[in-house]
Amino acid sequence: MDLDNVVIREKRKTPRVKQKVPVELVLNEDVTTINGDTCDLSCVGAKVILDHALTPQTQYAVTLNLPSGPQHLKGLVVRSERVKGVFEVSLYFNDITMETRQKINDFVKEKWV
Repeated sequence: MDLDNVVIREKRKTPRVKQKVPVELVLNEDVTTINGDTCDLSCVGAKVILDHALTPQTQYAVTLNLPSGPQHLKGLVVRSERVKGVFEVSLYFNDITMETRQKINDFVKEKWV
């Protein structure tokens, strides 16, 4: 089964798609960038695959590298769980412009159809 175009149907209010998108996370003004990929994405949050855990309730500067260009926002770590040798980190986008939210939503809709 091709997971690139699978839609996860849940009780969430916004569509979410299983989609690999490169993501960069930076804590505060730290110069260290944490690189990973989303494994699902919506305009309100994402699950990111990383090689190490992140502390819940920590806010990161997030860059989503969408095909339409990089999108900059802030994301709050909701959960961080070890799964099969990697960490699945759930982010809630808690500081995002309407323009960025719309660009993510457009990307999700494109992959959802």
